[in-house]
Amino acid sequence: MLLMSTRQPLALIITLALASLPGVYRARAPQFDSTALLTPQPTSFAQCPQFFANGQPPALSPRPQLRELCYEAFAVLHSGATRTPVFVAQRLNRQSIEDADEKRAKRFFADARLPSGERAELEDYKNSGYSRGHMAPAGHMPTPTAMAQSFSLANVVPQDAQHNSGAWSKIEQNTRFRALS
Repeated sequence: MLLMSTRQPLALIITLALASLPGVYRARAPQFDSTALLTPQPTSFAQCPQFFANGQPPALSPRPQLRELCYEAFAVLHSGATRTPVFVAQRLNRQSIEDADEKRAKRFFADARLPSGERAELEDYKNSGYSRGHMAPAGHMPTPTAMAQSFSLANVVPQDAQHNSGAWSKIEQNTRFRALS
């Protein structure tokens, strides 16, 4: 997780997921819990500039299988090649962290906005030996909708379970602490 801070009270959180793990993907039976996406969300960073420094999404050269996804509380650049996020952008401040006391969602889901051949499915993680690691952490989500959306598999990378509940969890906690200070 890369924390970019300024003298402003707002912290910009960008999470990079640059490595893919081989052998994680298996049978691809479509499984959806799209209740978190009942309200259509934009699929262009131009429609969710609030998550980026100075309201400017990064300049990206168009590439096949790179998809921009906006959610209520974060944005994802998704790779259809790895079926994981390339990066996640989110703004945190004291108010958003204080509001982040939502009951944790329990259902991961495939994001139906992504083509079926480019998205992770729940089956990809079954018996893989990997846990589903949030890039925009569920613990940062300020509303029930944002919480549910954070369980989109487009916001997830395969992680070693010990790393996910250990070092990665500590990074998430430290980020929340930093946003509060």
